[in-house]
Amino acid sequence: MPTATSTAELAFAYKSAKRSGPLLQQAAAMARSLSMELAVVVPFVVPADGPGCCGIRGQRWIDMLHEVAEEDADRARDLLDRTGVPYSVTVVPGNSVPEIVESFTSDGDRQLALPQPASGTGFSRSDLRRLRRDAPDAVRVVPAG
Repeated sequence: MPTATSTAELAFAYKSAKRSGPLLQQAAAMARSLSMELAVVVPFVVPADGPGCCGIRGQRWIDMLHEVAEEDADRARDLLDRTGVPYSVTVVPGNSVPEIVESFTSDGDRQLALPQPASGTGFSRSDLRRLRRDAPDAVRVVPAG
């Protein structure tokens, strides 16, 4: 149930991983309880020049990684369609996950929902620690199921 506009949003950074689906559903439940739209950001870290994987390089490698991010966005949409929560899902490119999430959450009236703990989410503990440190008043914790 995507929506076009909303005043307050709960931002959730999503990367497909073992625990991501349940955490996304918990973030949707949190958004519902706060009467907020869920704004999902799928970080796409643009790789530096150099070799990719398996001999694939350059623009082809970047295109393949972007396709993976788009697949993550599709998975998030599929999960959220079943929740009944208003949402948006956006793939955002950048240099690092924290940079992408920080820029996404600073755009508009967004609070940030971060998973706790990091294990199995696709995010490093240091990334999550930095995001919590940089915006402590705008961060809500999505507890592990």
